[in-house]
Amino acid sequence: MAAGGNTHDQKIKRMYGTVLDHVGGWDYAKQTHLVCKIEGDDVPIVKTNDPKGAGNVHAEELLIDDLERNNTLNETNGSSGADPDLSEDFKNMSLNESKKKCNDKESNLPDLLNITVYINNSPCSHPDHECTDKLIKFLDRYRRIQLNLYVTSLFNIRRESCISRRETHSVNELIHTITCDGLKNLMHHERCEIRAFTKKDWEDLFGIANVSQAVSDQLLGRYGTTTAGNDRSREEEDKRMQGDLNYIHAN
Repeated sequence: MAAGGNTHDQKIKRMYGTVLDHVGGWDYAKQTHLVCKIEGDDVPIVKTNDPKGAGNVHAEELLIDDLERNNTLNETNGSSGADPDLSEDFKNMSLNESKKKCNDKESNLPDLLNITVYINNSPCSHPDHECTDKLIKFLDRYRRIQLNLYVTSLFNIRRESCISRRETHSVNELIHTITCDGLKNLMHHERCEIRAFTKKDWEDLFGIANVSQAVSDQLLGRYGTTTAGNDRSREEEDKRMQGDLNYIHAN
């Protein structure tokens, strides 16, 4: 792991610190940071969305645009990139239509290409963005892709671990239902797995993002410790997050 050079220390620190202060520490959740590692590619894709920026494009949308142009994906899925039997208007299909069109094709495919995305906020289902739907349709177009997501926070979802502990965060009931259903649909896709981080996953991310050794040592060293200003450790929050993801998947 590099001691200096081209690092993403501040973005990774914000990902790591997302909602460790569950009562008032929501500033880190206002921006979405992601790091994407494509199997076989040495250089990760790093994206951030700025709610105040031009167009308010979400990080996941920026990532999909980059992936559509990626040579590794095009070579894996054929010279045309996306599945050549799927038409250009694929993105306008409903999820049920896209799923049926893909299921109608033969399923005898070569080895899958792993794409791993580390992200602080889970993908949204907001009508202006629909990141969960866009990721599902991306997977339906690129049928040789396995998507692995690691998340630190559930965006606009009332978490089961918070409800059971009488912790509250204001999320409208309708928004919660829409976002939760969208995330569940993505989780149930046969080529998508969504998990919380473990200490090993954080260590992997630090290496992929070329985080400085000082920051890596600092964050890993306090993984199981609740630091000043927070009400939980990263380890505790990751375990709660996995429980919340398991609950969404099963209900």
